[in-house]
Amino acid sequence: MITESATRTNYNPIEAERDQLTPWYAIRVMSNRERAVASLLQGKGFPVSLPLCRSRRNGTGRRKENVLFPGYLFCSFDPNVLLPILCVPGVVHIVCRQRTPVPVDPIEMDAVRRLAEAGLHSEPCAWITVGERVRVREGPLAGAEGILAREGTRDRIVISISLLMRSVMVELDRSAVESADAVLV
Repeated sequence: MITESATRTNYNPIEAERDQLTPWYAIRVMSNRERAVASLLQGKGFPVSLPLCRSRRNGTGRRKENVLFPGYLFCSFDPNVLLPILCVPGVVHIVCRQRTPVPVDPIEMDAVRRLAEAGLHSEPCAWITVGERVRVREGPLAGAEGILAREGTRDRIVISISLLMRSVMVELDRSAVESADAVLV
């Protein structure tokens, strides 16, 4: 819960960083302001992570850096002292549960930071889980719907005929599917 002590301003982020115990939190920022807010937070001494993805532009071969999680950045700070974060222009809110900032899982944060540092081609994708109904977006099965399954390390889509109580499983790249709940344009 956000209390009066959470709005104190006598906080030294450099000392908190030395602790190495300060977790990372997700901060929601205004649209297309991720870099500006990250710069302002760094200027105040807060450790900030703004993962970027390197993607090719349509047919030009040039690379472009986009924000991996549009509208969000990650910052390490003391959750009892929020005012220095919330006062930064462009910050919308800190991701909370029941008015308490929720830290990002350290293993997930480490994986995202490693990905960003590696410089590999990456791009944002929809949150799709195994067992979810999906629709194929491209290829010879475009438009087909099924259930996303995983066999070993490979993603597959299960297409079923209910009347026959039979199913087939096809290996597909996860980037070729979208949630079946997604709106068709």
